[in-house]
Amino acid sequence: MTANMHIRNSDDCVVTALPSAHVYGNVIMNSAISLASTLAVLFRFTEENALKSIQKYNATMFDGILSMCLNLKNE
Repeated sequence: MTANMHIRNSDDCVVTALPSAHVYGNVIMNSAISLASTLAVLFRFTEENALKSIQKYNATMFDGILSMCLNLKNE
């Protein structure tokens, strides 16, 4: 299971903008549900919204595609 591979647990708070209908977004959502962890799903990805949500929810993880992560780095 991906949650085990990423060493996730119930204390985690994950921020993501991945669509849950896509396999990657679905895996993130199901991992959070199965572990009873917190999942903050952004309606639409913007660097500003992602960074604000990471701070607001004290996120321990951000799940996204490479271009999202690269944009966060440059913000």
